[in-house]
Amino acid sequence: MVTAFPKLKHVNWQRNISGILTILNDGAVGTSVVTIPLANYSSDYGKEVTIECTVAAIPDVNKIFWEKSVNGEKTSINARTLGIRGSIINNPSLTILNATLTDFGDYTCFAENTVGIGMSQTTHTDVRIGALVYNAIFGSKLYLHCDVTAKPKHTLVYWERKRNGLISTINYQAIGTTGITPNTPSLTLQFSTFSDMGTYTCIAANAIGIRQSHTTIVTITGGKYNCDTMKDESVRSITNITAEYQGISGANLTNPSLTIEYVTTSDAGLYVCIAVNAIGIGKKLRM
Repeated sequence: MVTAFPKLKHVNWQRNISGILTILNDGAVGTSVVTIPLANYSSDYGKEVTIECTVAAIPDVNKIFWEKSVNGEKTSINARTLGIRGSIINNPSLTILNATLTDFGDYTCFAENTVGIGMSQTTHTDVRIGALVYNAIFGSKLYLHCDVTAKPKHTLVYWERKRNGLISTINYQAIGTTGITPNTPSLTLQFSTFSDMGTYTCIAANAIGIRQSHTTIVTITGGKYNCDTMKDESVRSITNITAEYQGISGANLTNPSLTIEYVTTSDAGLYVCIAVNAIGIGKKLRM
């Protein structure tokens, strides 16, 4: 017995046998089988990804829609949703045209006909990484984003860096890094240098197995200096010496050392090598 206010407009029953959903209402019988073939999907950042969905229903379906769930918050997706393709009767699969971190979540496909609504099992996103390429200035902090969703929950996270064919493992104990834990899987390089260049992969493990993200590339710029040399003759004068200065060689990017070709008494003094890059200015005294 059902009691409701306002009065009910519709009542039906659903029977689920081995994943086949049968809907019965007021003499009408319908069968709806909605299937997503894979339990996990992943995509390169900015690339296209298709979450497949197949529908077999009696009578024919008249509506397809999807639902995305992130931390219990659900969002409905249909053919009019921006940035997607599909989710229609002739093509129930969902294609995300430009995958970003906002597309992370659990997806369910729904098919509706005149006797009710059938739904697929939920498919879960995998390890996701923030960008295909990260670029940092020499000496700056660099944050590599990684999201992990796992059932059962993951218990281990680490990163791998591939450089010149060699693979290095980076875990939460690595000097000069933070993160790399189950709760904070992202990797932060506190002071990036040329040795940090390479291809990075985020890896997570749970009781079932190990999964990994797509790779991301780290490049480092800076570190080379625009160099000039200054001669300080104490109180008398200060002379800036660059590569264009007559009677010298060097004082340039490839050869910052200063060579005085014909030394005279006028060259006596205190010399300071000054190097400048995007980060700042460095000085070195030379007598």
